[in-house]
Amino acid sequence: MSSRRFMAGVVGLVAAAALLSGCRREEPTVVVYVAVDEHAARPVLARFTERTGIVVVPLFDGEINKTTGLVQRLRREQDRPRADCFWSNEEVQIGRLAQEGVLRDGRERLVPTFVRSRVLVYDSSRVRSDELPATWWELAEERFKDRLAMADPRFGSTATHLAGMAAWSSMRGEPDRFDSWCRGLSRNRARLLSSGNAGVVRAVASGEADFGLTDTDDVAAFNAESRGAKLSMVILRHGPAPGEGPWVMRGFAGVVREAPHAEAADRLVEYLGGAEAQSLLASAAPGFHPVAAAADAGFVDRLEVDPAACEAMLPAAIERFFVAAGEPG
Repeated sequence: MSSRRFMAGVVGLVAAAALLSGCRREEPTVVVYVAVDEHAARPVLARFTERTGIVVVPLFDGEINKTTGLVQRLRREQDRPRADCFWSNEEVQIGRLAQEGVLRDGRERLVPTFVRSRVLVYDSSRVRSDELPATWWELAEERFKDRLAMADPRFGSTATHLAGMAAWSSMRGEPDRFDSWCRGLSRNRARLLSSGNAGVVRAVASGEADFGLTDTDDVAAFNAESRGAKLSMVILRHGPAPGEGPWVMRGFAGVVREAPHAEAADRLVEYLGGAEAQSLLASAAPGFHPVAAAADAGFVDRLEVDPAACEAMLPAAIERFFVAAGEPG
């Protein structure tokens, strides 16, 4: 081989290597902050990559404060966003981000991705069916003293449920009803757990509490992994009238304003709202249900509260809860 041919071959190899390297650098990518449980979200994100070739870089947070922690991070990064989109496990805090301009185009561009509900978990071997309450308000009654566990209300779905109850009470002209309920929980010595809703379910399973305020997905996840007896749950209402039903939570996804990879973010958010993604999520985590299947899951006649009112009420509701806890009388 002549030196000229040898050099031409070397140049060709170098050029090919550079081209391949450049392709790898330019591989489409999307960064998503994820408040949905990691074991449930990963199969959905992996399928999106299979379908589109877009590499998903997810950031998850812990069980205890996953939604709240990611919301705070998005606010801190607002002027120089690192995330392209946010996949939330509830609608109040992501709604606040949209209103604040952290997410693009306000609430109307948020995409629903699943539905779940707040429930009361219990062990049917220790709790009779006639002991079960019909509404959340009944948990303030003395018969539940030393029998309740709930997650730290500063975080996650517990916080948004409190905000919803406070907003609904105010909407009815009965703001003291919420405060009275909080005082009742305090008198009943409800245990506040730092281990999140999953910790509440474990507390009921271990016998530390007879009843736990938690979410459908946390009960379903425990029962799927448990080799022993399964726990039961009841979907509580807030009143007997239409529009006073359970606290039903929809998960939403939204694109960050000035997202570094806006086009890829649009495609991911659109996918998360589609039938395939919602079906995959429900298979990975049975407590999450497709939005279209809400009625089949028993999530009918939900509590009717203006989401904007819940968003506005969130900080005050948490503060009022802890004020009540310090005033058990």
